[in-house]
Parts: sequence; structure tokens; C-alpha cells
Amino acid sequence: MYNGLTTWLRRQQWLLLHRITWSQRRNINLSAILQPLTVSHSSLTLKEERTLQQIIEPKRVSPHLLRKIIMDVYLHGKNPSERILFAAVGVATRWRLMQELSLYYELSRNVGLRPGPPFYASCITVCACRRDINTALRLFREVKQESIEPDLKLYNALIFASAAVGDAEKVKEFVAQLQSDGLQLDETTYALLMECCRLRGEYEEALKIFESMVVSPNYKAFNVAFSICNEMNNYELAMKYFESFERHNLYSSELSHSSLIEVCLKNERFDEAMGFFDLSYRKRHYVMESTYGIALLSLLRCPNPRYSDVARILKRKPAYRCIPLVYYKDIIDLTSHCPDIKLRSKIIECYKQDVAHLQEIDRYVKELTEMGSVGPPSELRNLVAFCFLKNMSVPPPNPTYFLGHLFREDSFNRREQNLF
Repeated sequence: MYNGLTTWLRRQQWLLLHRITWSQRRNINLSAILQPLTVSHSSLTLKEERTLQQIIEPKRVSPHLLRKIIMDVYLHGKNPSERILFAAVGVATRWRLMQELSLYYELSRNVGLRPGPPFYASCITVCACRRDINTALRLFREVKQESIEPDLKLYNALIFASAAVGDAEKVKEFVAQLQSDGLQLDETTYALLMECCRLRGEYEEALKIFESMVVSPNYKAFNVAFSICNEMNNYELAMKYFESFERHNLYSSELSHSSLIEVCLKNERFDEAMGFFDLSYRKRHYVMESTYGIALLSLLRCPNPRYSDVARILKRKPAYRCIPLVYYKDIIDLTSHCPDIKLRSKIIECYKQDVAHLQEIDRYVKELTEMGSVGPPSELRNLVAFCFLKNMSVPPPNPTYFLGHLFREDSFNRREQNLF
């Protein structure tokens, strides 16, 4: 994938010294960690590897810093271990960095390691994020040529890539291959099958899959089901599934709460919608950005505007859950005659804060895009906002976390509006 790897690494090293961000600008003296070289390239000692693992903290490190560390290790004449490279692959997958995965692939080959099913599953998952089925299929052919035995995660990644482009025939083909290899569909496989149907607009088929699952559905399957109920505007079915969701005692998230709030609002179930807002606040699962805008407009447009609910939502909205700016003009117009002067002032204050935070988020999105992160800009903003809400202490979730909310048209087209 890369030619002249060592030359390329040396050229990039200086550039990356000025690119470490995400509040992790650290000076790392690798010379103090790595033992003096005795050969041109050697493996890490056990002590070296343990020390590097403590520095890397795979679940928290930024992609910029991680790439710099691995390149510096290589330039010091040491071969990054399989464990360290696999940690790097995990971070690159969560940030959807295909170029980084290509780099770690070449490094693995260069140091004599043979990428296994988890590596190929990660690459194919990122292909799904950019709807690149051709590269996903090429990687799978390579798996076959290398006589690597696919595992369930690899097949799920292939189903994900096929579902992302709405290729139902490919989905069926990989399900058949999965079963012929003696593997069984798991909860995530079913969620992916449902997502394929959702993206094709085949809602009834998706719900048939959901209700016929032979394993207990996980939160991903429920998230897709809630999203479908919202898109179908079926309030009764959404509440039925929510009761089942609670009986299973599953992990709720900002995705499930967003879909449930929106379907309640569409059916003018304002008290129920506010109940889900309260639940999301208690669990610190702040709903998606567009849900805030939809909720505020719905509450302001009802026959008796619910100003107190609007104030409650704004008071609890965290800094980096930015209401899309396209909603603000109508929100401001609808509160122009509101008797609560403090509420009008709060909306203006929120608008100004959101403008500033969106600019900050967009700077990171631009940086990620330059690094090769793939996906619609709105989804990359969600990744950055997710990490900001966690104080950058964790990376974004695996892409399949967002099933039910992937590849939605950015209907509001975030315009930069000078309202004042």
C-alpha cells in the first residue's frame, strides 16, 4: 500500500510533531525506553513493550499521538509488536481512519507479522463507513488467498459493508457462507440485517427479523427497531418495544432516547417525550443534536407553547450537544412573544455558545478528514462531540454502535447563519 515505507515515515515524523492535539501533547523520550540497538531492527523487549503499553493506553490515546509513537518506535530500529499494532488498529477503526489502517497493514507485513481476522474485520468495517463495498470484497478475497479462516466478527463486517450500500443479495450470500462455516448469527448480525432493511426502506421486513430473532436482542438491535418505529411514525409499536427493552435490562443510549423522544413528539405525546428527556439526563446519555432542535420546535409550536419544558431542556443541554444552527431562526421567532424574558435571553446565549463549539468541533473534523477519516461530515461531528462530552477520556465507539442512525441525510445542512 505504501512504497518506500521508511522514507515516508521519516518525512511524516517531523510533520506529526506539530499535529498532536486532543489535550494529549506529551513529550515522550523513546531513547530512554528503548534499549540500544544491536541489529538494524529488533523486537521489543518485554520491559519495553510494557512501558509502551502504559504510555499508549489504547482506549484513550489520540490517533495523532499513537501514530507518532509507533513511527518513532520503528525509526528507533524496533519492530512494533502485534499487540501494539492491534491496539493501533482498534483506535484507527473507531476514528474511521482508512489511511492509518493501510499504514499499520504495511508495518505488520514489514516486521513479519501476518494480519488475522480481527485486522481484516476492522478494515472492512471502515469500508462500510464510506460505503466502499469494492474494497471490502477485495480484502475478503485476500483473506481467502491467505488461507485465513474467517470468524464471526469478520463476517459481520462483510454484512455491514453490504448493508451500507443496500446490497441485500450480498448480505444473504455472506449469511449463507457464515452458516456453512459452522457459525451462528449473533445479536449484532441480526441488527445488521435489520439495518440493511432500514436503509432500503423495508421497515416491515426489518421488524419481522427483529421479532423472529432466535437469540435475545442486544441494544444495537433495539436501537434499529426504535429508529424504524420513528421513521414509520409508529408510537404504539415503539412503546411496546421499549417495554421489552426494559425487561431485558439493556444498555440505553443517546440513540435509543433520541428515537423515542422524536416518535413521541410526532404524536404530540409531550409528557412522554419529556419523560424520556428526564431519563436521558439522569443516565447522562444526552440525546442527538437534531433531537434537541426537533424537540424545541415541537414544544413551541403546540397550541399551548410549553415554555417551561423548553427552559428545562436548555438548562440541561451539555456544551457539546450543539443544536444545528438551521433550527435557531424558527426557535427565536417562536419565542419573540414569550413573556419569559429570561428564556429568550437563554436561547440567544445557547446560540452563541453553540456557534463557538461548532467551530471547535469542525476544526477537529477537518483535521480528521485530512488524516483520512471517512464518513459524512455530520457523522464525524458526532464522533468528535461524543469524545468532547467524555472529556476526551475515551475514543468514539465502534461504528456499529451507531446502527439505526447511520447514513441519514443531513436534512438541515448546517448553514452558518448570521442571526444577529
